[in-house]
Amino acid sequence: MSDLRKLLAELRLADVQSVLQSGNVVFTPASRAGRDLAPGLEQAIGKATGLDVPVLVRTGRELAKVVAANPYAVDDPTGVVVAFLGKAIKPAQLGLGDLDGYAPD
Repeated sequence: MSDLRKLLAELRLADVQSVLQSGNVVFTPASRAGRDLAPGLEQAIGKATGLDVPVLVRTGRELAKVVAANPYAVDDPTGVVVAFLGKAIKPAQLGLGDLDGYAPD
């Protein structure tokens, strides 16, 4: 993860921190950075590694909304997992069968 942190710092992103060995990174973008940083990050990572790595970028505000929307009481936030998708999908695409069987969850 140190290579990833170094690469992002070279792209003029500040306060770069990796989160465990997850591939997740927290950073402060340059003040004039565009809204969608993902394409540029994908390109830079690809150039540095030779790998095609999809990148999703979420703002602190977006992450705070996810935390606030959690319907479950959380005593230990380290036990909570959230997954983000690159594009919207229909529930049927999850292959879960009849979703009524999961109610009220």
